[in-house]
Amino acid sequence: MAWQPGRAPSARTTTLGVLVLGALAAGGLLHAAAAASARPIGNGLADPAVLVEHAMRWLPDWDALPPPAPDQQAALDPNLPAHCDRSLLHEDALQTVVVHYLAEAPSGTEARAYCAQGHGPDFEQSLRTRLQSEALQRPLKIDWIHAAAPLGSGFAHIAPLGLRPGLDGVCLGPRCLMPWQLLLADRFRAIHPLAEVPDLQFGFSAEEIRAVLAAEDGAVAGSTAWVRIEVKSFVVDGSGQLQQLDRLRSAKPARDPDRFARAARMAEHHVGYAQRRSGRFRYAQMPTTKYSRKYRLNLPRQAGTTLVMCELGQDRESSERVALRSLERMADNEVRSGEHSFLLGEREQRVAELRDSALPLAAYLACRERVGESFDALTDRLGSGILALQRPDGSFAPEFDLDRGEALPGNAPLYVEGQAILALTLLERRAAAHDAAAHERIRDAVEHAMHFVSHQYWDHPLREFFFLEENWHCLAARAALGHHRNTDYEQFCLDYTRFRSRFALPPGSGVAHDFVGGLGFGNLFAPQTVPTAGFAETLAAAIEIHTARGSNATLERELLERALDFLVDQQWTLTSCFACPRPSQIVGGFSESPTSPRLRIDYTQHAWAAIGHGAPLLAAEPTARSADRAGTNPQPAF
Repeated sequence: MAWQPGRAPSARTTTLGVLVLGALAAGGLLHAAAAASARPIGNGLADPAVLVEHAMRWLPDWDALPPPAPDQQAALDPNLPAHCDRSLLHEDALQTVVVHYLAEAPSGTEARAYCAQGHGPDFEQSLRTRLQSEALQRPLKIDWIHAAAPLGSGFAHIAPLGLRPGLDGVCLGPRCLMPWQLLLADRFRAIHPLAEVPDLQFGFSAEEIRAVLAAEDGAVAGSTAWVRIEVKSFVVDGSGQLQQLDRLRSAKPARDPDRFARAARMAEHHVGYAQRRSGRFRYAQMPTTKYSRKYRLNLPRQAGTTLVMCELGQDRESSERVALRSLERMADNEVRSGEHSFLLGEREQRVAELRDSALPLAAYLACRERVGESFDALTDRLGSGILALQRPDGSFAPEFDLDRGEALPGNAPLYVEGQAILALTLLERRAAAHDAAAHERIRDAVEHAMHFVSHQYWDHPLREFFFLEENWHCLAARAALGHHRNTDYEQFCLDYTRFRSRFALPPGSGVAHDFVGGLGFGNLFAPQTVPTAGFAETLAAAIEIHTARGSNATLERELLERALDFLVDQQWTLTSCFACPRPSQIVGGFSESPTSPRLRIDYTQHAWAAIGHGAPLLAAEPTARSADRAGTNPQPAF
């Protein structure tokens, strides 16, 4: 994995270079496409306060609306266009409000969309009458269209970069989709530039949007011109309160001191609710679907989520139950090869992978205080298996041939060696209490692994400027602080953290306000949840390393607070879940990014770990930024 003279750059090196170049090129096009000026609509009403004042005149009396049936799971439809009679591009375009709501119909509860256009008291009264007579006491989604711009006849060719996710909606003739609909329908995944990086997806397909906007007969009535629309987004939540939204999430309020503790509690509840009776977690789900797909056991995701539950779970009874079920489920996939054991993702495999055993071993060890010693024998066998994969230079082979009883050549995937060192560090700590011989053997293995990472793993001229995802090494270095200090390995974590900080989006830099604190490339692409959460995890670890060294961590604390603020803003709440048919499955979880709604259990795992480990460090020594906000109150609902 180290760079050597005459050796071609590794796949990870090439991939990152292509990613960066692709991001810069595509991002430039994205901004060029979105920079077109838009014509104000409806006398240019765009100030949220002014819009709220107008809305109060036509919102229905919430208490007078009929409630839905108790077991009703109907939800607002992200694929239901609104039909606006008057052109949004006309010079005297009327004030335009699009409302999505639920109503009773002969066939049951259904989602409806209504585009109201007009001016003055008559417009407001007609809209109020419509909602008062039809809407149910469920969330009302309100989009106030305040500007529009033609996209031109060539839009079909530039569509992947023609709209700003979460900010722009689109109309084809009179039929329109709002920004929230494009986001919740996950429309920004049309471009897949690298097969090696399946999560790198952006842009959308004009043909997909055309299919949604077409009438039932496949035609689009009236003009077929594409129009980009800009909206102010509001929702009347389940309690009847009007709230402003930014990219589906509540508009950024003043920060209340309990925000991190509340976010951690919500994440814990989400993880517990995501566990099935079998012990396996619900790994992925879309907020607009009632049911999640069934996935095979994913050992790294299963183990990582269990690890964080054992580290941070506040509800002791619930967290112990969740952990025990998960550990028992993973143990079912044990296979032995002599004195070694491994966990297999598929029981029919005859080759065991390091990535399927390293993080589970860490989880078993981290959960020992919660569930007792019943898994100690399995833990010892898994530790033996991981040690059998270690090579003389301290690195780890990626696979073990179960039939031949030997490690196979190759490089371990990203993340995995850090997970292996974390697991062995925890195993070393446990062995120190009861097995001197095992402790010495494991300690030597950990020392060799730390030395390899510190001196050979990223041994190249660009070390100060070039790393990939190495978060787990920081977590391993933190876990070792009390029993196995390795100065060079700790420095590797600090170097990596400093490198990652270059991508942390600061305030006052021109980036979108809801991107501040995340990791990204300016406004080119929305910051991703997991990289930002991983960065926050490493910052928390780095702060503890600095503390152990007696060095200053002021910068790390400031970066950590911004990153945690970003993460808290991304968490699903009842307000942002206005279109979820089953909010209980979604609330507390985290999606991929502000522009992608897909939830995964590991997104929540990393965000929860970042908040749970990072927030107490900020509370112990508040940053100047926190002090500036002391005494502020959360922004009230409109």
